[in-house]
Amino acid sequence: MIPEGVLPDCVIDHHAKWLSGRSLALCIRSAEREDYYHVPVNGPPHVSRRRGQKYYNDDMRYFAEHWIGRYPRWNAHVMPSWIRELQRSVQCAVDAMPHIPRVVFNSALINWYKDGSEGISRHQDKQPTWGPTPTIAVVSLGTARNIVFEPLVVEPQRPRAMKRDKTINTVTFPLKSGDLLVMSGRTNDKYCHSIPMDAACFDQRWSVTFRMVNHDYS
Repeated sequence: MIPEGVLPDCVIDHHAKWLSGRSLALCIRSAEREDYYHVPVNGPPHVSRRRGQKYYNDDMRYFAEHWIGRYPRWNAHVMPSWIRELQRSVQCAVDAMPHIPRVVFNSALINWYKDGSEGISRHQDKQPTWGPTPTIAVVSLGTARNIVFEPLVVEPQRPRAMKRDKTINTVTFPLKSGDLLVMSGRTNDKYCHSIPMDAACFDQRWSVTFRMVNHDYS
């Protein structure tokens, strides 16, 4: 379901309880057993960027090879069987969505939030290797957390400015365990998004994010 108020040329497609039962339980157990690299704090204290991460890529190539810096958390790992199976299921689901352009997922990124003290600040998912209008699929595991999409003033000369467009409402909804979220079109041009910290949340959450990486784009 696409929430009301989403801007034209943007797709924010939310599928509640997409994963359930034994499949969901297996994914949570498997995510708990993974080892994660910890993201250092970077930014104001009220917007925590601390969380665990792990990146997987079919080509075993660095997350963004055009970056000057190199960090262990962005090195590619071989996909374990549970992520490979989850990727196949997500691929089938996205292939069946007629409003989503054709995409072949070949990478996965896990973000692990141990509780509501960890979040991710407002950002756009934009890298040259993902193409100009990337399709990104997110499977949420564990406790529910809100995701917030803030509309932006699109400035072609300053594509990373992330200036909030206060004339348009934000789009906010909870991502619950087993939910699938698909972003496509110009969503990452016209919006930034975040997972705010939540003092009332004491449980952990994982987001497993699938993308198509094409190094020819870069």
